[in-house]
Amino acid sequence: MAQPVRRRKKRRRSRILRPVRYILALAAVIISIGVFFKVSNIQVEGNVIYSDEDIKSAAGLKEGKSLFFAERRAAERSIYEILACIDRVSVRIKAPDTIVIEVVESTAAACLQYEGQYLLLNRSCKVIGTAGEPQKIPITGLTPTEAAIGSVIKVRDEDKTKLSYITELLTLIEEKGMIDEVGSIDISKVTDLKFLYQNRLNVRMGGYEKIEYKLEFLSGILDNISPGDGGTVDLTKDMEGHYIPE
Repeated sequence: MAQPVRRRKKRRRSRILRPVRYILALAAVIISIGVFFKVSNIQVEGNVIYSDEDIKSAAGLKEGKSLFFAERRAAERSIYEILACIDRVSVRIKAPDTIVIEVVESTAAACLQYEGQYLLLNRSCKVIGTAGEPQKIPITGLTPTEAAIGSVIKVRDEDKTKLSYITELLTLIEEKGMIDEVGSIDISKVTDLKFLYQNRLNVRMGGYEKIEYKLEFLSGILDNISPGDGGTVDLTKDMEGHYIPE
């Protein structure tokens, strides 16, 4: 009986050692990547406002550093936090020895009065600068509790839905190419957001729901009225849009 017992022990030991061997092999591959593949080139793409050197410096990445230990996610966070006009950033490895930093720079989409000046906000409501006079789309009805260049504005808990509403609206009207047509936004009541469109139409969006559908209804109404027509577009009712002439 001793021989079958020894065979069972050997098989059990083999099962235990198999994942250990796999982990050791994986560690060897990881170490070899870190040792043998070094960054010899850092490319920056998509930048206009900032220079290549500005972005490389904010990333904290240096040539000669291991590709594997390049801390790509930390570099992305650092760029986003240090450079206010960066909207999105991606750091990726391009074999065999190049790191590519791809950025999307943001421009002011709206402004919000705060402590005697105007905060310039991108579509994510991130502060990218300040001005003495209103620029782009003035927003009323939302009061920041804290604002710093490079960060999204902070608001009271009861105003967080307003902030989400404004952020989604700015994002959508920018994506749809409508942002230059919006004159002002009033979110004094989160259930009754209003904005001026083409300086002739008062658009009532209602509450924070189905924003994209409401904008599609607005586009449909615009297609069916004359370019000089003014009045009110009521989008407050679920899945309906109504034009009320002046």
